[in-house]
Amino acid sequence: MTYRVPGPACGGDGKAVRLDGGSGFIYSTTALADPQTFTVQVWFSTTTREGGKLIGFGNGTNGAASSQYDRHVYMTHSGKLTFGVYSGSPQTATSRDGYNDGAWHQMTATFSPGTGLRLYVDGALVAARPEATSAEPFTGYWRVGYDSIGPAWPANPRSEHFAGSVAHVSVYANVLSDADVAAQYRAAG
Repeated sequence: MTYRVPGPACGGDGKAVRLDGGSGFIYSTTALADPQTFTVQVWFSTTTREGGKLIGFGNGTNGAASSQYDRHVYMTHSGKLTFGVYSGSPQTATSRDGYNDGAWHQMTATFSPGTGLRLYVDGALVAARPEATSAEPFTGYWRVGYDSIGPAWPANPRSEHFAGSVAHVSVYANVLSDADVAAQYRAAG
């Protein structure tokens, strides 16, 4: 993991963290009990053909791999983004396009029992699954750049480790609206 590499030109100090795709990742140290309504947001840049987890929720502590894992946003080996929750089986929404083009992209994913899964890239809605109504209930930690994904998830990437740069990671305890997501992206540009 390399700190303070060039990041997106969207405010702040313009720096990012480069994840090596093999061992580096970031995790929160504060446990959260069963978030069922949330928004996660990450700026990322990659050219990986292996895929990997951008952000997710898992029960592993002190950086250990999780035995319970859910609320994933991962990149497939083709560069598409998949966002999902587990409710007896994976419920997912996947982008049509790939984003492993080396450019900086803002990924935003929202979930609540009332709105389901909504996945945005660069301020625009790219996938949704409104019928997803719950995530797996457990206490865990938000993790960026690596964690277990599990074999049941569709288009499982070749690697659970993300190789690329990340910046401006945010987690909200509410669902950002379409207008909020678009406004945040416009304000960054």
